Amino acid sequence: MGIDPSATMLSWARAQPGAMDVTWIEGDAARIAPTGDVDLVLATGNAIMHLDDDQLAEALTRIAGALRPGGVVSFESRNPAAREWETWTKDATLARRDTPVGPLVEWVEVAEVAGERVTFESHTVLPGGDPRVRTSVLHFRGAHAFETALLEAGLVDIEVRAGWLGESVTERSRLVVYRACTRLTT
Repeated sequence: MGIDPSATMLSWARAQPGAMDVTWIEGDAARIAPTGDVDLVLATGNAIMHLDDDQLAEALTRIAGALRPGGVVSFESRNPAAREWETWTKDATLARRDTPVGPLVEWVEVAEVAGERVTFESHTVLPGGDPRVRTSVLHFRGAHAFETALLEAGLVDIEVRAGWLGESVTERSRLVVYRACTRLTT
């Protein structure tokens, strides 16, 4: 099962090899049913960073309700200690790429940093010069904030790594992967 709030992303996912074996749902964590029979929940692409504190708490609670005893949730987030947003300037991120609709010019610029909350604009100039700007917010939470949210959702045995291969976290680690489980007995 795959859940995403973006119809565009779901359309792309449905076109991938093996997609017919997946149930695709347009929506957010509110669509996660508390079945208690799910073995594994993955959130990739830093998706969890788009959630504010209330949304994160709700998503983790719903995930915990869907997991069987001993079920696992794992997700990635960018490491706030690496301060990656400081490199999100037009000069540093400007890129040109060819697409089926023609060449695109793209870049990212930070609009505001307020604590852990980073607001940025993704700029795309379409073939013919038509500019598009999409504003997004990412929450750069530290390990303590995620660990607290996981525990409050009833998840235990929390592991924190610097990547999907289990690397040790350092201040320079770009990515942090969290893994937690539901209790074996309820």
